[in-house]
Formats: sequence, C-alpha cells, structure tokens
Amino acid sequence: MVNDEGHIFSSFRFHPSVWGIVMRWNGLILSMLCSICVVFIVHAYEKFPPEKDLVDQSYYEGIREHINVSAGQVKLKSFTARYAKDQADDDDPNFNIDFYVSREFLDKDIDIFVEDRGTKAYYMIPVRKQWEEGFQTFRWSRRKAQKYGIALPDLFGLAKVGASDFAQTIIPLTFYHADKPAQIENYEFVFVASRTANLKYMIVDESEQEAVFRSLKNQPRNKNITVRWNCKNAAPGKYILFVEYLLKNGKIVQGSDTYEFYHK
Repeated sequence: MVNDEGHIFSSFRFHPSVWGIVMRWNGLILSMLCSICVVFIVHAYEKFPPEKDLVDQSYYEGIREHINVSAGQVKLKSFTARYAKDQADDDDPNFNIDFYVSREFLDKDIDIFVEDRGTKAYYMIPVRKQWEEGFQTFRWSRRKAQKYGIALPDLFGLAKVGASDFAQTIIPLTFYHADKPAQIENYEFVFVASRTANLKYMIVDESEQEAVFRSLKNQPRNKNITVRWNCKNAAPGKYILFVEYLLKNGKIVQGSDTYEFYHK
C-alpha cells in the first residue's frame, strides 16, 4: 500500500517475539559499532596525538592510557644504544636523543616514539619526520616527565624508517643529558608479548655472519622482554635482527619478524 505522502508501507505487524529478536540484533550491531569506534579512537590516538599535547609546534608530550599488545603478537617497543654507566640525573633541564640518519633515509619518514619503561604511560613524539644525513639530536624539556617522577633511565624509544616488504628498518636512539656519551657499549632491544612466549633471536651482518644467537623461554605476557647485544667490537655496517616467537597459554601461535639497522 502507499500512503498519502507516497511512502510504501505494510500493514504487517511484528509478533512480540519477532520484535524482541530484532531489538536484540539491533543491540548487538550497536555494540559492535561502538567497539569498532573505540578501536579506531585508540589507533587514532596512537597515530595522531591530541593537539593539547603539542609543545612549541615541536613535539607531542603527555600521559596516555596504557595499551597492551594486540592478541597474537610480539611487539618491538624499544631499540636504544646503551653506554657503560647511566648518566647522573644532573641539573640539565632537557632530555636528549641522538641518532644517525643514513643517506638512503633522506627521502623517508622517520617515526620516533619515546615512552617510559613502567606503566605511567608517559610519551613524547617529535613532530619532525625527515632529517639531514649524519648524526642528529632532538632535545625536549624534562619538566613534565619530572612531574610524574620519570628520570632519564626510565625512558626508552623506537625510531622506525618508512616501510619495507622484507624488514622493518629501525634506528638506535641514544638518551643522554648535557653530554653525549663517548662510548656505546651495547644495543638494547625491548619486546612485549601478548601471551607467555618463547623467543629466539639472531643478529647477522650483511655477509650473513652470525653476531649473536639467543633463546628465551616462558617470558611473561605484557612485560618488558629485554635483550642486549655487546657491539663494542662490531664492524660498522648494516645488520639484520631475526626474531622467532611461540605464544602459549591457549592456542599456540608461531610467528617471526625481521628488522634491519645500521651500526655506526
């Protein structure tokens, strides 16, 4: 039938039980849409920090809600160059990170993410993404970090270069106060697993000569898994990190990731 306004309608009336089913489906669909919106907001927050956290048009800094690793994943959270002795928490009002930009990175975005090692969920993200060739330094005020009791040894970070079909290119970050350390002793990689995990990792140079091989068993979920490589005697050049993992406590999940980096 067609009413006076030209709209098609039916004289069919829903049985109460049918109406209940429809309402339950509507509720389920609404719940799913809300979940999708929450996931989108979380990912948008990670990728696009809120404008209120923008400092001097130079970097984003703030406290965000702690986000666990997605199910079935082992995530690389940090890659840093460490020195023999942590610097004293001196009177310098700034934090510094130092990193080396290879010539082949000049036309690519470098995404840098700094956060605290604990659960305070402090973060800092430089706005700048493209840098000149050579050693670069980024400096920011430590005032907000101090407000939350975060000192230099509490920080770690990750610098990722563009995208690759084979391996994710990463750059080690060196954290320091006023004086850049003269001697780097080791590289530190920090992983987090969504479930109890067994890890194997291997570092090789461009000639595929093995530099280090280790295995770690029964690493706890959502906790920092730290591995180090003593690089004092390593030759300059490109290195590749292979990571294999097995996630337990439920359905077994196996996977692997590949990262490449330059030792300078």
